[in-house]
Amino acid sequence: MITLAVFALFAVLAVVSALLVVIQKNAMHSV
Repeated sequence: MITLAVFALFAVLAVVSALLVVIQKNAMHSV
């Protein structure tokens, strides 16, 4: 169960980091 929790945590971090990259690209493009 610990491994599953760690996997879920990494998955969430990966999604958040991807969203941040997209937001930064959109912000730079709009400017």
